[in-house]
Amino acid sequence: MMANIDGALVTAAEMQVIEQRWFDVGMPVAALMEKAATAIADRVVELVEPNAPILILAGPGHNGGDTLVVARELWLRGYDVTRCQPFERCKPLTQQHASFADYLEIPRVKTTSDLATQIDRSAAILDGLFGFGQTRPIAGELATAIERANQADALRIAIDIPSGIHTDTGEAIGGGDANSNDAEPVAFRANVTLCLGLRKVGLLRDAARPYIGRVELLPFGLRSTDIETVFPGGLPQRRVTQADAIAALGLPRSPLTHKYKEGHLLLICGSQRYLGAAILAGLGARSSGVGMLSIVVPKSLKPIVAAQLPEAVVMAANESESGAIATLPPDFDDESIWQKFDAIACGCGLTSEPTTLIQQLLVKDRPLLLDADALNILAELPAQAFASRTAPTILTPHPGEFRRLFGHRDPHASLDLIRKAPTRHRTIVVHKGARPVISAVDRPLAIVDVGTPGLARGGSGDVLTGLMGGLVAAAARQGRDLFETVAAATWWHAEGGRRAAAARSQLGVDGTALAEFINRAIADCV
Repeated sequence: MMANIDGALVTAAEMQVIEQRWFDVGMPVAALMEKAATAIADRVVELVEPNAPILILAGPGHNGGDTLVVARELWLRGYDVTRCQPFERCKPLTQQHASFADYLEIPRVKTTSDLATQIDRSAAILDGLFGFGQTRPIAGELATAIERANQADALRIAIDIPSGIHTDTGEAIGGGDANSNDAEPVAFRANVTLCLGLRKVGLLRDAARPYIGRVELLPFGLRSTDIETVFPGGLPQRRVTQADAIAALGLPRSPLTHKYKEGHLLLICGSQRYLGAAILAGLGARSSGVGMLSIVVPKSLKPIVAAQLPEAVVMAANESESGAIATLPPDFDDESIWQKFDAIACGCGLTSEPTTLIQQLLVKDRPLLLDADALNILAELPAQAFASRTAPTILTPHPGEFRRLFGHRDPHASLDLIRKAPTRHRTIVVHKGARPVISAVDRPLAIVDVGTPGLARGGSGDVLTGLMGGLVAAAARQGRDLFETVAAATWWHAEGGRRAAAARSQLGVDGTALAEFINRAIADCV
C-alpha cells in the first residue's frame, strides 16, 4: 500500500531512519537544514506581524541549527530578532550558524535577567531548544525560563515538537529538578507546533494536548517512496485523514441501489433509566445513511423511541422490574431473523443487568459492536464466552472500560498496550479519548486527531455507536474493509463534534446537534 505523507506517523527512531535515507542518497545535512528552516521562516512571517520582536530559543543540536537559520532569515527580512543560546557547546553545523549570527550581529541575551526582559517584550517566541528524540528532563535555570515563556503574552511556536515532550509518548519528560522525583515536568507550551517532514506520533497522544497547540505539517519534500524504501511493510501507525474517511463511505452510491443493499443495522439499547441513550444511538445510525434500522428497546420505551425515529423499525423487548431489557422479543427465538441483519450494535443505556443477552449475541455470526454497559458485562464474563466467536467484533471502550477489559493498571494506555489489545483476528478495538486509537491484529494503529473537548459530554458515545454500527452494516453488506470503516466512523464523529463546537461553542455539542453536524461534515467534505 502506497505510504501517505499526510497520514504518516513516526517515532523518533523511525524519523531518524527516514532522514538517514536522504543523507545516504546524497542530501547534505546542511541543505536539509536550510530547506526546513526556510519553510519555518516563511510560515512565521505569515503568523507574526512585520518587524515584530521575536525571541529565538536555540539548542545545541540540529533543531537549534534550524532555529538559528530561521533567526538569520527573519533578521534579514527586517524582524527584531533576539536569540537565546543557553548551551556553549553545539554540534559543528549548529555552531557555524551561531558564528554567522554573531557576524550579522543578531542580538544574543547573555544573562537570566536579560532573557526575562526579552520574553516579556516579545510578540513571538520560537522554541528550538530540543528536537525529536529528547529523553532528558528540563531542569534548573532553563526550566525557569521555559515556565516564564509559557506565561508570556506572546505567540509561542514550537519547531518540530515542543521542548520537554517525549516524541513517542507525548508526555512531559521527567521532573523540573533532576534531583527530585516529585517535581512537576517542565515543557514548552506552544500555541502552534510546526512539525517537520512527518508528524511525530507523540503529537497525537492525549498527554501532549496541553503543550502542542495547533499542529501544522511542513513536509519539505519527503516522498512516500522515502518511507516505503526503509519500511517496505509500512509504518506501524498512521493518522486517519479526511481522504481516508471519505473513501470508507462507499460513495457515490449506485443509481440502482436500494435500502437492502445499503445495510441493515440492529441496535439493542436503552432502559427506563437511560432512555436518551437509545434515541441518541438511533440518531447516530440515522447519520450513517444505513439502509435499514431496527431497534430493540424495553417495551415501555417503544412508543417514545418510535416517535423520535419514525424511519426505524422499533421492537419491544420484555423488561425487568427496573426497566432494563430482560429478553429479546419472541421473534428472535427464530434463528432465521438474525440473517436479516448485516451488523448488530449493543450496549448504549443497557445497564449491567442483561448478562444473558450479551452471551446470546456473542455466538451470532454477524459483525457485533459492543459499547458502554455491554463492555462492562463482557469484562465480567469468563474468557471462554468470547473464545468461540468467529465473526468480526468491534469493542469501543473509553479508558476506564479499557482497563476493566484488558486488566492493565496504567492511568494512560500506551500505544503498545492498545496495539496488543486485539488478541484474535477479526477483532477491532477503538480506544476512545481526546485522540482515539483504533487497533486490530496485523493492521497499523489508526489515530484520529480531530475533535473537540466539547465531545466530553454524556451521549457522545451513544451517537458514535449508532454511526459506527450503521457504517459497519453497509460495509459488511457490500464487502468493504471493516477496519477502515471503523476508523472512518471515529473520524466523522470527531469532525462532527469539532464543527458543532465551532458553530455552537464547546458547551453546545449535545447529542442531537452532534448527529446533525456529522451529516453537515459529510456534506461539506464529500
